[in-house]
Amino acid sequence: RISASPVGSGCIAQVHEARAADGSKLAVKVLHPGVAATVAADLWLLGAAARLVEKCVPLRGVRWLSLPDAADEFGAFMRRQLDMTVEADNLRRFRANFAADGNAGGVRFPRPLLEEGLVSGGVLVESYEEGVPIGKLLREGGEAAAARNAKLARVGLRAFLAMLLRHNFVHADLHPGNILVSGGGDGEASLCFLDAGLTVELSARDEANFVALFTAIGRGDGALAADLMLANAREHECDDAAGFREGMRRLVAKARPTDAAFSLGKVQIGEVLLEVTSLVRTHRVKVESNFTTLVMAIVVLEGLGRQLDPTLDLFSVALPMLASAATARALRRGHT
Repeated sequence: RISASPVGSGCIAQVHEARAADGSKLAVKVLHPGVAATVAADLWLLGAAARLVEKCVPLRGVRWLSLPDAADEFGAFMRRQLDMTVEADNLRRFRANFAADGNAGGVRFPRPLLEEGLVSGGVLVESYEEGVPIGKLLREGGEAAAARNAKLARVGLRAFLAMLLRHNFVHADLHPGNILVSGGGDGEASLCFLDAGLTVELSARDEANFVALFTAIGRGDGALAADLMLANAREHECDDAAGFREGMRRLVAKARPTDAAFSLGKVQIGEVLLEVTSLVRTHRVKVESNFTTLVMAIVVLEGLGRQLDPTLDLFSVALPMLASAATARALRRGHT
């Protein structure tokens, strides 16, 4: 039995509550009628606009922003969202990754009913996850709510960093509408991540480069971050490496407060990223499109984390995980 009215709706699909034969609740995600044609038209316009800007806008170095590549990658992401079997497989991978970490108590994902044969290109049947949308909790005040939100911020940040640094498989759409909170009270609250159609997975080369760059920024070494960007860029025409290095050094110094903590309440990542965009354009260093997508996912998560706990230090959580990730990669190289 399926409810006539959806319990949730997004730009691609809507979700209905259903009951299995045994009475258990299920969620049925169905593509909107005609959405494929609408998405195809929108993506064509987006790609055309990106190419027109790169060709015609008179900004020095605009091609180094990789706008057409970013538009193409976004288009590929959106087209994958039109196939519910892709999201089902993403959910399966997320569940397996976190189960292997032993972190299933703090983070969970819906279970797609793949084995039961209830997933197709246009329909995804999955477990119905109970919980409160995290956006609702953000509107609550008081000391108890603040303490709870601080714990949720740390759980969410650790989960994202695990996807980024351990699994190399990142949920790229973690806005408040895709996160439910359950538990609390006498027990620990947990997070459920929904709508796993958008993911990012880096190549081995890009993963190693990103971790090295992330570590350099976390340690406050902007000059090293610039050197890594130049050394690992697939294409650049930077004729002032010293100027680029100094620009990155100033950006990192500006982002890092005097107490050496990357507190989310003090670090305005969006502003820093805008300045990085200007810097790479000025010095003609090409930004890889998959990095752009990953950075945008980080920006969304950072905004949510700031609302939950503005005192949370991003890199106090990240740096130990970065060290573990570097060790794991070294061990993998030693076995190959």
